[in-house]
Amino acid sequence: MHNLETTFLSLPSEVRSLIYDYVIPPSRLTPFPLGDTEWSMKTNEARVVPSILFTCREIYNEAVPLFYSRAILEVAPAQAGNNWFSIRLGSQPNSHSYSHLLNTFRFCKADHLKLIRRAHIFSNQSYIIDGECYESLLQWLIKHTSTEKIELSARPMTRIRGKVGFDLPSWRSAFVDRHFSAQNFRTIRLWTKAKRLPWEYEHMMRLKCSATDGTLVPMQIYFWSPTDETGNGIMMLDPRWLTRTHDDEEKIAAMNEAAPLIDELMGRVLEGRELKDYRDNSRHVEGDAWVYQMIVVANDGDGG
Repeated sequence: MHNLETTFLSLPSEVRSLIYDYVIPPSRLTPFPLGDTEWSMKTNEARVVPSILFTCREIYNEAVPLFYSRAILEVAPAQAGNNWFSIRLGSQPNSHSYSHLLNTFRFCKADHLKLIRRAHIFSNQSYIIDGECYESLLQWLIKHTSTEKIELSARPMTRIRGKVGFDLPSWRSAFVDRHFSAQNFRTIRLWTKAKRLPWEYEHMMRLKCSATDGTLVPMQIYFWSPTDETGNGIMMLDPRWLTRTHDDEEKIAAMNEAAPLIDELMGRVLEGRELKDYRDNSRHVEGDAWVYQMIVVANDGDGG
């Protein structure tokens, strides 16, 4: 075996890269049981680790970045009832669900997780998913991976209870006053094949027909920005998805003030046909999947 390893490692790096490209296909990483029998995004990727990663340390170090960059991370919101521990990082206490994720992935190298660009979100529970658990999962993916595309099974859509709020002064401070350019924004799209829920159609129509001149894009836009040097952040949702007919005038006024600012920001984030789709209330479609949610991440000024 030693001679075989030496022979392989003596090949030019370009040749070794071609071999890695051939023997390391996209794989699904499933760190804990999921149990979502209604998963609609069927995939052909296997849940295997290529055997070449087990040959020797030198080959592992060369090949593992390609493995993680092609991997699809399969995760689920934590079950609120089972989150019995909490971890503090710096001065910031983490939620139980966020601590659950930190504990699950404590053996993974941070630079390996940062190579992951795709994820699937399942549900591993039969009851309603707590909104905090779902949002903690999104924040963990933002902070610890380079995820660009997330696919949702139908059950998270139908079982998520609760949404984050929206604070206009904080949002302006993070996304408007800092004058970010498009290069400082990272977008994450959450795709699904499930149908939109009836209350969402009703809310979109009610806002469109209201006297407030409100418009509502079909995708739910989350906004995330770092709050301190440790990478902790705050996540807010487009207030048009939070406003209800029984809200007081102050809240409706804040929504009306925020809406054009959000549209202006999205004009910088999206370009070309995507921006036209956004303004025309069209759906972003890829095959039979469509974008249900989008997360706009405000990176630091250095793009980190």
